[in-house]
Amino acid sequence: MQADQHSKRQYFTQRTALKPLVLAIQLCLASSALYANPPAAVSHSAQHYQIQPTTLRQALSAFALQAGVNIAMNADQLLDAPSAGLSGQYTLEQGFAELLHNTPYRVKASGKGYVLVKKNTDTALPDQQAHNNIVQLQPIELYAQANPYQSPASISYISKQDMNRFGGSSPADLLKGVPGVESSDGNNGGTLEVNIRGLQMHNRVAVSIDGVKQQTFEYHGYAGGQNRTYIDPNLISSIRVQKGYSLNPSSSNANAGEVVAQTLQVEDILLEGKKFGGTIKLGTQNNSIAPHSSNYPTYSSYDQYTYDHYATMPQARKQSQFKGWNGLFALAYSDTQWDLLAAYSQNNRGNYFTGKKGVAKYDYVTEFNGKVLPTNKFIDPGKEQPNTSLEQESILLKSKYKISSEQDIELTYRHQLQKNGQIMGSRYGWDCPSLWGGIDICDKEKAGSRGFIEFPQSESDMHSANLSYRYNPADNPLLNLSSNVWLMRNTVEAYTNFAMSLYVEQNYNRKKEQRNGFNLNNISTWHDVPYLGDVQLELGAAYENAKINASLLPELENSQVDTQSLKNSLINAEWEDISSTANLIIHPLDKLTLQGGFRFNRSQTTDDASDKYENVRENGQVVSKSLGMHQQSYRLFSPVFVADYQFIPSLSAYSRYSIGKRAPSITENTGAEGTNARMTGLKPESTKAFEVGIKGQFNNLLNEHDQLSYKLSYYNNKTRNYINRIYADAEDGSYGNAMLSWFNLDLHQIKGYELQLNYDMDTFYTGLNVHYAKTKICDASMGESDPYLKPSTPCDTDFSYSYYQQQVQPKQMVNLILGTRLLDRKLDAGIRIRWQGKSGNGLSMTANSGQRALFNGAPSLSFVDLYMDYKINQHWTTNLAVDNLTDRYYLNPQSKIWIASPGRTIRASVQYKW
Repeated sequence: MQADQHSKRQYFTQRTALKPLVLAIQLCLASSALYANPPAAVSHSAQHYQIQPTTLRQALSAFALQAGVNIAMNADQLLDAPSAGLSGQYTLEQGFAELLHNTPYRVKASGKGYVLVKKNTDTALPDQQAHNNIVQLQPIELYAQANPYQSPASISYISKQDMNRFGGSSPADLLKGVPGVESSDGNNGGTLEVNIRGLQMHNRVAVSIDGVKQQTFEYHGYAGGQNRTYIDPNLISSIRVQKGYSLNPSSSNANAGEVVAQTLQVEDILLEGKKFGGTIKLGTQNNSIAPHSSNYPTYSSYDQYTYDHYATMPQARKQSQFKGWNGLFALAYSDTQWDLLAAYSQNNRGNYFTGKKGVAKYDYVTEFNGKVLPTNKFIDPGKEQPNTSLEQESILLKSKYKISSEQDIELTYRHQLQKNGQIMGSRYGWDCPSLWGGIDICDKEKAGSRGFIEFPQSESDMHSANLSYRYNPADNPLLNLSSNVWLMRNTVEAYTNFAMSLYVEQNYNRKKEQRNGFNLNNISTWHDVPYLGDVQLELGAAYENAKINASLLPELENSQVDTQSLKNSLINAEWEDISSTANLIIHPLDKLTLQGGFRFNRSQTTDDASDKYENVRENGQVVSKSLGMHQQSYRLFSPVFVADYQFIPSLSAYSRYSIGKRAPSITENTGAEGTNARMTGLKPESTKAFEVGIKGQFNNLLNEHDQLSYKLSYYNNKTRNYINRIYADAEDGSYGNAMLSWFNLDLHQIKGYELQLNYDMDTFYTGLNVHYAKTKICDASMGESDPYLKPSTPCDTDFSYSYYQQQVQPKQMVNLILGTRLLDRKLDAGIRIRWQGKSGNGLSMTANSGQRALFNGAPSLSFVDLYMDYKINQHWTTNLAVDNLTDRYYLNPQSKIWIASPGRTIRASVQYKW
């Protein structure tokens, strides 16, 4: 699309081209003020450990897991080193010192937790026998994370190794296989939108990268919407997911859970023992082809247009071989005072091709009138799926100044440019598609009866930065201070406006989002308090401000075309949240841990759009009687209670209860982008979540090197005043004079079971995740008034044009990994098998119109993925993965429109470190 045709493109085409490598190196090495997040605060209070005699690797791993910290170590060379284990009360430092006594190694605090390194050269070496058993470390790193199997909460961890193996074709694929978690609609937009136990969007899930929150709402018309997080997997080191309410400072106003991503650390780049080094990684994949040049109708005059022009559908093309590619170049430096890192990343994947097998399962789809819709109305199996391309270009700069061993300050800057294919949900119809007034914008003579129009790519330009500080003096247990100040700026140009027109300009909108925030946290510890044992008190405060401003093209703003409907759909508002937290942990018995905490927050939304678009003197008319809400504020109190009891070293039980409050989001309170009536008086959601489970770890079950970790939990989450968009009367909620509006529904409930198992005997390992859940949606008043429902079924109902229909998780999800390590652990290969049950979770969908009913009852599906990692030497590593080995044709369970997922895809990469 030419720049002179689209002035909106000038914002992107005129920006200064990135000089990524030069810029990254200059800023990283020249800056003395660059600083990122410190290691997570860990209590140094003594606790009881019971670790049986085993290998040093197993003992260190077990100690880190029980202590809830991260450790990077060389599992290869420590495998046969003996350890006497550990038994008794130890602080974290004492435990590590005891396990590493008479060895040439020690632990060092790092951005990920702790790293196993050589002792100083002036430290006495161990005796000859120990030296024979403990071989010099090689530069492999395996991370034992804050153990999801030991934590009294439902937590999952995704390592860099997991991302390389199962990264798939889209950032959304990073979360596949995590029990109770989905990334919704990831193939339509190339971003993350996280669903945790059936809740998503509108701040329900807090997503942060290095402590920076970034979520941009994208409207999809009748089909719903998305809260998007732009993320470059190449720059991510690890991801932690907590299911359930969290007191983390960055999770204020999130009642479903949180996703915390950390960017690359110097330990990810440097070889062991090196002060300076770098990494080059190059990857490629097949099943990719460059997107079509869009020929969506465009006009130089916005005051005159007719409906006699058509956009032609893309012509069928053959699949190309390994045209998708990605690359990473990073440099790092580390000494006693500085950690510096600069990284540059690119990803380039065109439209993919769908799978070829199993398409007949989707012939079930029916419209509300009962008409069967054959699959060939959509993308044929094995064909190109338009609007799915993804291009990313990113830089990451980090600098940490280590003032002393007790305090440091760190600055991180991240810049990401992205172009991605997408199509607005309401722009997809049944007849190739048919849109407003029965006007068909497909040229069927040229395109046949199938396919999509190729929309212009959407573009985003995102900047984020954060400055963090940590102070933890060894001689003051009352002070363990951490703080983080952050900001984010994002400009998105997309074609997702609610235009009553087929022309690309009227579907365009530019959205500028800026978020700023800070948090302050301190942990105080008292030892051996009478009747309470070791006591830990954590106090925190946080602030966040978000401003979102959307606009049309300047030509449309000043034209004579009726753009009131476009202006009404835009969001121009400000959101502010101030919160304070307190969390008290006590150990009244050696084996009992009790925790009680709360968050108090004040949330406020200010709507600026009505000032601009309702002013009678400006536009000559009052748009809607429902408009006019300028400011709405809420005060919320959210408590959390946890009990954890260890029966034996290998078995603990826990219970967790929370009441997580969520104020209406900036979108819900303003009524923009999704409704034609703005509602006042929305109540905050209240999620009462109860969870109980057992967890533990067994060592030396079948041999002296194996380990079994497990967790089984039951949860029951009830969300009262559940906010959703409903097609109902804006005045009284009935179906008389219906319009799209936000309402509080009585109840959203999800309850189920979650099983996590992990067994590792070195040469063989396996992991199993199982999630089973039942969902219920209730609203008595609407259920009784809905003409499509029986009076006796006020619950388990479906509300026309609501958002939650694409948020319901399948009732069953299973993820199984089987792997082996061979050739002296240089080769690591395995298979992942995923199975998901029928979508819809048994909810009634009778009130749906065709577009909304699209995925109700989508069939159960199974997938097979393969992976292989081979470490040639300390410098070279190769990775090979096959996604969707059986080439299944399928849709993700929370897709909003019929965009089939990628078919069989082969990905390969090679990495060099020096």
